[in-house]
Amino acid sequence: MALLSEILALSPSTKVIVVTGNQDKDNAVRAVGLGAYDFYQKPLDTDVLQLIVTRAFSLHDLEQENARLRGARRSPLAGIIARVSPWCACAG
Repeated sequence: MALLSEILALSPSTKVIVVTGNQDKDNAVRAVGLGAYDFYQKPLDTDVLQLIVTRAFSLHDLEQENARLRGARRSPLAGIIARVSPWCACAG
């Protein structure tokens, strides 16, 4: 669990997939609660593991796109310069 915490502290957007043995599901669930993306329980099924990894990459791509769009968002008033006259009654 310490390694998971260290990984996520260094790179919070990292998608960590915990691979566990048959009898270790509780630790895997705990790891997900601490920030792991998902867990995979042995025995190895390459199709299931490939699905989990593909979903992790897709989520990462969506998060990156969301961050990019959030950074590009501008106020509809951006670039407008206004001035209120000190004699205007609305300046209050």
